[in-house]
Amino acid sequence: MIKLKKRVIPLYEYMTTYVSNAKIKRTSDKVAYIFLAANYNNIGDLAITYAQEKFIEKVCPDYQIVSIPITDTYKYLKDIRRNLNAVDLIFLQGGGSFGDLYPKADYGRNFICKYFADHQIISFPQTMVFTDTEYGKWRLKKACVALSGKNITLFAREKISYKMMQKTFDKGRVQLSPDIVLSLLSSIRRECVVNSRKSIILTLRADGEKKITPEQQVLLQDMVKNNYKNVVYRDTEFAGMSPETTVEGYEKVKGMLNAYRTARVVITDRLHGMIFAAVTGTPCIVLPNSNHKISETYENWLNKCNYIKFIDSVDIQEVKEAIDYFTDSKFKTNYNDISIPFKTLENSLERATKG
Repeated sequence: MIKLKKRVIPLYEYMTTYVSNAKIKRTSDKVAYIFLAANYNNIGDLAITYAQEKFIEKVCPDYQIVSIPITDTYKYLKDIRRNLNAVDLIFLQGGGSFGDLYPKADYGRNFICKYFADHQIISFPQTMVFTDTEYGKWRLKKACVALSGKNITLFAREKISYKMMQKTFDKGRVQLSPDIVLSLLSSIRRECVVNSRKSIILTLRADGEKKITPEQQVLLQDMVKNNYKNVVYRDTEFAGMSPETTVEGYEKVKGMLNAYRTARVVITDRLHGMIFAAVTGTPCIVLPNSNHKISETYENWLNKCNYIKFIDSVDIQEVKEAIDYFTDSKFKTNYNDISIPFKTLENSLERATKG
């Protein structure tokens, strides 16, 4: 039985949109709106929001870019639709929220796609996860209806999600592209001057996507602390005030990137822990999470990085051997040779600007 509260959310969405008189200040005849942007305490999602703006800025330099935080999803809709130009672009935040695990993004995505059904919409690369539950199946049916428009282009960030989206939606509207944060690799590499690496960083989940057991985590932490110096714990979730702007959010991202730049090794079961390691050239041991987004992102885009090792099962001895391998003075990374392809996404943006 689906709770009444979840069934009446669309009524709240329509009412909130209808009564709002908030306005967006246009400074250009061409505006790129990014909906569901991160303004909460997840560094990976903040990095996605920043990378999206940078990507649009590069491909569509004559566009004003406006990121609408997920907390303001319905605040500006009426004003935006009233003043929407044919050349304006509408984007949806990329990441791992395409499914029933993150209701705010799920409901917001569906509503936006219906509200702007006659306009071109591009979803930045996403992982698709609808759970095999009554609620998950119900939300998948809702997504099938809401995202059925011919003007919607969906990008999957790995092949399992790509196949799922192709099976669920019109194949011609589904494309494959890496997580958008990987588009920052070349710019970060130019800035990445590292004189010495000292610490070993643990970046481990503490939420519903965690796969390693509490017992395994204790064994892992004890092994690292007992065998190596300068062990540091840095999660991609943080406490305190949420950032109010993309620039403020990226300051949090830069703090994490700077920490990784000085690390000898990172051990993580977070997707953006692995991605931050990839873009900073930091040796990284990657453990699985509860779904396919880490393993598939590694296999599809990062398996040529000799400084990233994915361990499918949590074998403490294998982790130790990987740390010793990466910290050996003979180890040399191929960081400077790594290239991540974004041509498909670039082409989609260029086509959208031409109507």
